[in-house]
Amino acid sequence: MFVLSGDIEVGEFDTFPRRSTLVEPPALSVGEFAVFNGIDWAIVVERPVAPVRVPQVVTMAQARLALLASGRLADVAAALDALPEPPKTSALIEWEFRDTVHRNRDLVLTILDGTLGMTNTEIDDLFILAASL
Repeated sequence: MFVLSGDIEVGEFDTFPRRSTLVEPPALSVGEFAVFNGIDWAIVVERPVAPVRVPQVVTMAQARLALLASGRLADVAAALDALPEPPKTSALIEWEFRDTVHRNRDLVLTILDGTLGMTNTEIDDLFILAASL
């Protein structure tokens, strides 16, 4: 979070980073934390946990390692093999020759969501795992 406070002049066309504020945080006691909710500050006693960002792109090696670790690699291979032609050949070319996998690409959604029945949360978790490998 980027916080600007004090005597700052803001011009009509000045821009600031996303999730920044000109609202000064409150004074805190020991063990308190200030969290900005987009309108005002809230004081909490538990340290806020930064949200985990879901990577939108991982390498094919990372994707395959994550599928292996989650026990889904063979399922994906079987799902690709079960596709009808001509989408099957197109999907196999992507699977074999693309360097990266995009989270919202049609092939990913067709196989993981449509064929394997994974939820959006499960797919996000898979991409988070993949990015860590």
